[in-house]
Amino acid sequence: VNNQYRGLSSASFKPEFEALLNRAIAFAGGDKLKVFVVSIPDYGVTPFGQKGDPEKIAKELDVYNQIQKDICEAQGILFIDITPISRNAKTDPELIANDGLHPSAKMYLQWVELMFMDVLSLVKP
Repeated sequence: VNNQYRGLSSASFKPEFEALLNRAIAFAGGDKLKVFVVSIPDYGVTPFGQKGDPEKIAKELDVYNQIQKDICEAQGILFIDITPISRNAKTDPELIANDGLHPSAKMYLQWVELMFMDVLSLVKP
């Protein structure tokens, strides 16, 4: 999300993400089945994000997330899309922490519920 927030191009994000993903794979001993990627949540729906251009933020994050998803699919890495849950904060303020930007415990719980079984299957023998 920092790349998008700082206005960096999605073209520069791709090689940076690939390098980070390859580093994660190396940390997993080269086993891609032990690695997963979580999409970037949409902060444009938060009170902080509403001060900017929420539609622009959403569109740009969709591009970044598609880049991640495409790379993950090409490498056989699990990609978990939490972005739709983050967008529920537009109508449920309990999903946002008191700082007006970060996810609340309630949102984290929803993310964990979404990914739990998939991630468990990666770590369970």
